[in-house]
Amino acid sequence: MKKSLNITIALVAAFSLVSCFNDNKPNYQFMPNMYEPVGYETYGEYDIFENEQEAKLPAEGSIPRGWTPYEYDNTTEGLNLAKAELKNPLDITEDNISEGEALYTIYCARSG
Repeated sequence: MKKSLNITIALVAAFSLVSCFNDNKPNYQFMPNMYEPVGYETYGEYDIFENEQEAKLPAEGSIPRGWTPYEYDNTTEGLNLAKAELKNPLDITEDNISEGEALYTIYCARSG
């Protein structure tokens, strides 16, 4: 009885150790500094950078990400003004149309 109890305890212990093993997630970090970065407060004071702050002001004339400058208002008048002022810089020729068609099928048209 005692022998079967010891075997059962050993099997349960071995099974519990093996069941926690995962090949995709090892229990060690090869280079811990790559996993745990040093965090800086955005507007904190640091002596590393000039002006002693982490976040820099954007360069003058820079455009925010996701925003495109548009010189016409988003109104009917702006639309009509854009129609009147904006012209296609390319001549309408057979060469330009065939090149545009080829570029459209490469970059814009979805296949499948």
